[in-house]
Amino acid sequence: MSDEKRFLVAGANGLIGEAVLKELVPRYRAVGTCFQRAQSGLWACDVTDPVRLREVFDAVRPTHVINGTGLAGGVDFCEKNPELARKFYVDGTIALGKLCSETRARLIAVSSECVFNGEKEEYEEEDALSPLNVYGECKAEAEKWMKGHLEQYVIVRTMSVFGWQPETVTPNAVMSMYFALLKKEKVQVSALRWGTPTYVRDLAKAILAR
Repeated sequence: MSDEKRFLVAGANGLIGEAVLKELVPRYRAVGTCFQRAQSGLWACDVTDPVRLREVFDAVRPTHVINGTGLAGGVDFCEKNPELARKFYVDGTIALGKLCSETRARLIAVSSECVFNGEKEEYEEEDALSPLNVYGECKAEAEKWMKGHLEQYVIVRTMSVFGWQPETVTPNAVMSMYFALLKKEKVQVSALRWGTPTYVRDLAKAILAR
């Protein structure tokens, strides 16, 4: 186990955060946080609470912070609750970023394809941001803040992340299919949306490679 790097994974009971923490634990000192769904072994922490955040940073002294937090309900929830979405995704990122800057930690933030409008088949990293919904607007604003205020950061844009997580309350595509089949329900799939499905364990390894 390496003593050189110390990782803090925010949102470690979500699909991505959980996968990242599992990759880290055998090799590094790593602590994961949770908020609305308490989980044994994870530290309770709301990323919009600067006092609690500082307590966690002081205790963990992370060299790397991975922000995998997310609001249950995703895009639809954000459309109905824009102020809460902005507080969580923008203000939460800023709170983490300021502490990372102060402690010289690297912030690795999970972003989304929703920062683009989908008019192009493939996007480059430096393409202009053009979000179409509240969720995308919040992610884009968080990205812009990071680029303008941090030296040590990585932005990971991903989409259609899938993986096995039967205990979830916010199922990904694979889990939605699984739960529907268990109940012998019909499954509706959009024929208009296309993209690049991403296996969560592959994504976790790619994040840590940064």
